[in-house]
Amino acid sequence: MLTIRYAKIKLMFSFVSPSLLNAPAHPLSFWSLLPARAGSTRLPNKALKPLSGHPLAYYTLQCMAHLKQTNATQRNWLYTNDTALLGYTNQFNTETTLIDVPPFQRPEAVSHATAGAWETVQQFLHQLKANSTVDAHQWASHLVLLQATSPFRQAQQVQEAISQYQSHIKQYQLNPHTTGLMSVTALEKPASWLLGVSSATANTMQRLYPLDVKLPSHMVRPNGAIYIVPIAVLLQEASFSLWEQLETVLPFEMPWLNSIDIDTAEEFAIAEHLLPLLNKLDLLHDSIGGCRF
Repeated sequence: MLTIRYAKIKLMFSFVSPSLLNAPAHPLSFWSLLPARAGSTRLPNKALKPLSGHPLAYYTLQCMAHLKQTNATQRNWLYTNDTALLGYTNQFNTETTLIDVPPFQRPEAVSHATAGAWETVQQFLHQLKANSTVDAHQWASHLVLLQATSPFRQAQQVQEAISQYQSHIKQYQLNPHTTGLMSVTALEKPASWLLGVSSATANTMQRLYPLDVKLPSHMVRPNGAIYIVPIAVLLQEASFSLWEQLETVLPFEMPWLNSIDIDTAEEFAIAEHLLPLLNKLDLLHDSIGGCRF
């Protein structure tokens, strides 16, 4: 089993309630969450920007809908302050309510350009809890974070990530309350090629990894497409860091094509040309429900 661990292991008993620690590990349950905000500066109106005939957010909403239809997730939440996106999602929900829209909006405190992803997730959960929208016994054990900037990610891959997470928890007897999952993709170039540039010494370069350092044969990087995190940890921590609050982070490796992340106009332009071609070649076909973007 490949796991990503930190040099400093932190015991979780100090902030996870005894009732959660004593709860049975199975079955686990999952919600998905799509956080989006109005006012993107690098790519204005990002969530609704048309990509191959659909708004960018459509691809994640469609993914979430398939997760609900196949019972991979129990509920799928949209958390936004974008009234236009809320309107679009209501249209998306016209036939069957597959996306849950809470009776509150994302506040300004987590809608500015520097608001962190996990800070936003925590705010959503605390608002949901305070609003009493969902009974305590109906809460899922884990949250699957899906961001709109990963339109090439497929529903089948999210299902596989959830399935892999569950099987690893059981097979390796991991604590589900201190274990997360993060999607990754292989480094495009060997890590030994990485160089650091020092502005303090006339922009000279140096190797980040000396030649005599033995690196793992397979190295990966985060791709931002899928995260799975225990909800109890998110609720009980004042601030959350994937590497500080979890003992183990499992990797879910995805191909480079499905790992493309869109945050800039240049990345969006590449996606505009790439997505129709990939659909034509059937390289992004999602076998679950025949979903094809």
